[in-house]
Amino acid sequence: MNEGLTIIVFNTITFLITFILEYELVYLVFKEKRKRRFTWLMYAGLSLFVTLLMYFTSALPLGIYLVLSSIMNTALSLWLHNYIFKVVDWRVIFFLGIFNTILLLPMMDICIALLNLTFSTLSPIAMSLLCNVLTCLFLMGLYYLLSKTRMFFVLPQIARFPKLALVIALVISTLNIIIELVNHLFFLNNSSATRMIFYVSSYVLLIAVYGFLIREYLRDNRLRESEALVLQQQIYLQKLEAIQMDLRKIHHDYKNVATGLYAKMESGDVADAQAYISTKMLQMDKEIRLDLQQMNQLTNIEVIELKTLIMAKVMQAEKANVQLIIEVMEPVKEIPMEISDLLRCGGILLDNAIEAAAAEHQKQVTVVLLKENGKLTFMVKNPVSQPVDLQRIWTNDYSTKGKNRGLGLANLKEITHRYPEVWLETRVEKQEFIQLMTFKLS
Repeated sequence: MNEGLTIIVFNTITFLITFILEYELVYLVFKEKRKRRFTWLMYAGLSLFVTLLMYFTSALPLGIYLVLSSIMNTALSLWLHNYIFKVVDWRVIFFLGIFNTILLLPMMDICIALLNLTFSTLSPIAMSLLCNVLTCLFLMGLYYLLSKTRMFFVLPQIARFPKLALVIALVISTLNIIIELVNHLFFLNNSSATRMIFYVSSYVLLIAVYGFLIREYLRDNRLRESEALVLQQQIYLQKLEAIQMDLRKIHHDYKNVATGLYAKMESGDVADAQAYISTKMLQMDKEIRLDLQQMNQLTNIEVIELKTLIMAKVMQAEKANVQLIIEVMEPVKEIPMEISDLLRCGGILLDNAIEAAAAEHQKQVTVVLLKENGKLTFMVKNPVSQPVDLQRIWTNDYSTKGKNRGLGLANLKEITHRYPEVWLETRVEKQEFIQLMTFKLS
């Protein structure tokens, strides 16, 4: 009885460790935060249930037992994972569970081999339990560290191919069942050639899928860059056409302006002539120079997607009667952030600034890209005439713009939190609301 209870406790802990690793992998890949109440209690209950199911069916023939336990374990864990991560396709969760298993099994073999060298006096149950805990801690740390790099950038792509994910997961699951059957029927050890051949086949399948996803990812990047380039050219042409129209307007009005100026000079009214020059001629010149300055500054931004975003925001600001000033003193060739995240962050900062400036007397937004001391700072500032709570602006429900607002900065903070070498800073100086996003350049 004591031996049976020990086995139940050990297997329950083993299943719980596996479910925790699968949970962390899905969470880190998809950043899904809709955790249910009593999540960990449900995982513990499922672990105990699966353990008892396996314990009471262990007397069945080996082949039936392995197939039945694999199907029940997989189906129940998929059901619970899909309930926890409601927005993630169950076929993708299945694939990531298999991905986790393929990493887990060799790590456990390595761990047991190392523990046998250092703690050979431990009982087999204690050795296996210690190995499971150490392997779990190692993989949890590994998954977390990888999520802070670009190593995980491919895995979310599998969500676009759920059928492929399901087929690969089913094939690998079948191989794993065959491995266990062969291992038990022929009493092979963990390092047998037959067992290694099956495991290598599983890894080859995963590597093939990973290669396919990388190819799709790069193809999408090229397509996105092409679309961004086309959009940039369209916006660029619209801007040039607007400048050209302004020049035609100035040329058309030039004779009338010159005639009016001549009349004022002829009458000897110098002060009135100076005011006329300031209000008419210099104002037209200022507008043209501002447009040309914007275009010149944008040429220093060599990240096509960011340039397109800023050009689009220039047009958006003009519609809101807001002047958008751009300052980029040195060429910006790369920014250490995924393009989709960069565009979301930049869009949040610029949209907030334009909307705030439109409600102020001084309708002006300044965008600065500054490279200094191995860092790149993306600064956006706009005038502000009312007090700003710098602590509450990062919460989901707080906004100075009314109800059902205030999600932008909370999303911005969540995105940048995934990048350890990106820093956010917010301050208010001389009635200007200033936000800085600083990147460490390699």
